[in-house]
Amino acid sequence: MIAEFINPATLGFILIAVMLFAIFIGFPISFTLIFLGFVFGYLGFGKLVFYLMTLQFSMVMTEQTLAAVPLCFYGNNDGERRVNGEAILCSTINAI
Repeated sequence: MIAEFINPATLGFILIAVMLFAIFIGFPISFTLIFLGFVFGYLGFGKLVFYLMTLQFSMVMTEQTLAAVPLCFYGNNDGERRVNGEAILCSTINAI
């Protein structure tokens, strides 16, 4: 682990600098965050970071509230489309 030789605050500043550099040169943000999470997590925590990421992934997948958000969003959009389509149909019939 490199964290034994470098102050964790310094490692954090290096992480932010590398993250901003990667984003500003046009690398996708999602891949940048994943890659930097692996690299700097390994530098800071060693092999423990892989176990922690697996545990966090499992905890997110079992969270029921997160699964309800897209369902609610798509359900509301579907309902709005029907209302809007019905309003357009009624206005067209009334105009004729």
